[in-house]
Amino acid sequence: MKKFKLILALLFATQSTYSQQPDHSKLVVGYYAQWSIFARDYNVLDIEGDKLTHIMYAFFNATYDSSTDEAKIESLDEYADFQHNESGEHSWEVETKGNIGDLRLLKEKYPHLKILISVGGWTKSQNLPAIAESSNARITLAESMVEFMNLYPWIDGFDIDWEFPITGGTDGNEIINGILIPAQPHTVNDHKNFVYLLRDMKEVFDINGMQDKEISISMGNNVMNAASQFIGPGNQAANGMEDNIMDYCDFVSFFGYDFGGNWNDKTCYNAPLFGGDNPKDPLNNPTGRNQVLGQLIDVYMNEVGIPANKLVMGLPFYGKLFEGVASSGAVTESPGLYESAPRNVVSACQVPQPPLGSWDVNPCENSGSIEFCDLVQGTATNVHHYLDPNDPSNVSNAAAADGWVRYWDDIAKVPYLYNDQQNKFISYDDSQSIDIKVKYAKSLNLAGVMIWELSQDARDTDQGLLDVVATSLISEPEYFDITINFKDQNDTGIQGVSVNLKDENGAVLETKNSNA
Repeated sequence: MKKFKLILALLFATQSTYSQQPDHSKLVVGYYAQWSIFARDYNVLDIEGDKLTHIMYAFFNATYDSSTDEAKIESLDEYADFQHNESGEHSWEVETKGNIGDLRLLKEKYPHLKILISVGGWTKSQNLPAIAESSNARITLAESMVEFMNLYPWIDGFDIDWEFPITGGTDGNEIINGILIPAQPHTVNDHKNFVYLLRDMKEVFDINGMQDKEISISMGNNVMNAASQFIGPGNQAANGMEDNIMDYCDFVSFFGYDFGGNWNDKTCYNAPLFGGDNPKDPLNNPTGRNQVLGQLIDVYMNEVGIPANKLVMGLPFYGKLFEGVASSGAVTESPGLYESAPRNVVSACQVPQPPLGSWDVNPCENSGSIEFCDLVQGTATNVHHYLDPNDPSNVSNAAAADGWVRYWDDIAKVPYLYNDQQNKFISYDDSQSIDIKVKYAKSLNLAGVMIWELSQDARDTDQGLLDVVATSLISEPEYFDITINFKDQNDTGIQGVSVNLKDENGAVLETKNSNA
């Protein structure tokens, strides 16, 4: 008989008071969208810096002049970035106002914060393949970053949000603010050129005495393609490379959302942690890994080879709305799940339209994105206030009377809302699912979590999702001594038996074998 003793950490939240900075060693990276100052009325100085370690300011453009083979960073909105005084904290004589000026004030209040400028994004990654392919363009882009940080020394580095190398990104059919977004170009060497871009950024920073400035990237969510899009320590040799992204990045984050959405014309989850095995699920992949967060983490850690202590897991503060969802019983115990949800075909629009999201205003540009602040407080242009502000884990009495029901998927570890009277379905994250995901990241010893996006959270309340992140990361594990005896019915030791020890979220913490 073999006897094993181990310590198993079970993660339970504990109460703690917040200081001016997080009371833990993990990264909490929050994206702040430049456009948040407008309809959302969420300003830089509204950010709860005591719960964050990093702010990613999204987005700046990377421009490329093919005639000179030079690149530089460029503001996408001079008013938002440098000119407004929404906070009222700047005198009009101050040269740097706007969001960039407010970021200086925020950092004065929270000196621990690292502020990075995020370059690219969904609609502004089109120049990155050409820039990354050219040595001179890479260097001139990095030099423009240095110039920017010299001008605004409270900026601590740059984040490259290339959507996406090799494959994916905009398809040339999307219209935003009346402008057709070009299709994302690709080259066969995007993944290699990305490494060279990061290398040249690091070298130019160092040459200019900016060794303390940080570099990060945000990687995508395609489980099947991720290992071919990014070169890390695990696939460096297979790609014939002498270096990889981790040689130059302080950390890397990845999208933990948009796995499914209303583009599928079928209800599914925005950000499931596990699951996808049901063949009716649009996220199911019968020939490979399912399109779920747990599988994506496995790819980044074990195929791309990103070290756990440099890997930051993305969390969504928003969900997706589906309409026209009549439940046919696709999943008996989960009404509305994996059901047909066709988008609206509008003759004036180039592509079928999802339902109106929280902030959608332009015809033919619906996102169907429903933000947590909308669900809890009705903070939105188009209101979807269905959750109880005092207990967001439940629908409000008014919403319940109107037909809304909250369901919990104990496999995917996410909730959803369904209204069988209105035939509407919302996939989203709440305090329960965010808590589980944060604890899952902790159980894997990941570097921390990333949030898209800060203005989407509930406002002026302790019921926000960022509060959940803070509490879950501060919580201390409780420890238990466990003895496992591998014996048969005759009390005889058994060989060839293995046991997986899992945390409350299903993550394997340790495997014990009777032969060990």
